[in-house]
Amino acid sequence: MTEDEIKKAKEYNTKLYPIYKAFSWDLLFYYSIIYLFLNQAKGLSTSNILLADSFYPLSKMFFEIPFVTVVDKIGKKNSLFLGNVLLAIGIFVLFIFPGLTCAILSNIILAAGFVLKELCESSVLDECITNQEKKRSIFSSIDGRGLSAYYFIDSICAVLTSFFFVINAYIPIILCFAFCVLNSIIAYKFKNFENNIKESKKTNYSNYFKQLKFSFKYIFKSNRLRNLILFVALFSRITRYSFYSYKQFINRCWNT
Repeated sequence: MTEDEIKKAKEYNTKLYPIYKAFSWDLLFYYSIIYLFLNQAKGLSTSNILLADSFYPLSKMFFEIPFVTVVDKIGKKNSLFLGNVLLAIGIFVLFIFPGLTCAILSNIILAAGFVLKELCESSVLDECITNQEKKRSIFSSIDGRGLSAYYFIDSICAVLTSFFFVINAYIPIILCFAFCVLNSIIAYKFKNFENNIKESKKTNYSNYFKQLKFSFKYIFKSNRLRNLILFVALFSRITRYSFYSYKQFINRCWNT
């Protein structure tokens, strides 16, 4: 690609990014009903749902390092598209597999999709901003527009989710799948701004592990980071279990 073509591709991507962020920052029509869906439509107990849920963070830890190589091989734009496709597949799995199998397999595929998205999304926008002097403010402005639009859309979806779930438990999951497909289409519309010249590099896994080892050493030496990780872990567990307790309460009230 010529410099002019790369510049035009980057400008196009910065205009498209807020639209992409507005629909794809997280799953829509999913979190507020997933417990009830797995409990009522798939017949899973709370313990089975928590067991399936544990596969999500474990899978993310497993995919982190290998997917860095995947991004290096196929590029950020293709990785972003693949990540959104995996999210669509993860939601589709909820339709076709029964019971505990669907929940575990869905969590594994969703973890893979989110890892790819998290590796690429911010860097795609960052590398597409050509104004180096005001890069931070421009990045915050573009990312903020997309994020605020997402919260607006998510609030509307959250209100509608319960009504759709009463009509049919599968409707919110179908809508979530539809948005994942839409996100995949938008991600595919991003123009490739990376140079097509392939560099003859051998994947150096030892370098990745050295960087990972250095990061962990830095974290464990820092009291602030250790306390921050402990707080986030405890807070996420408390909120998650409180969420499931609340869902159980709602479920009991619904059945009575």
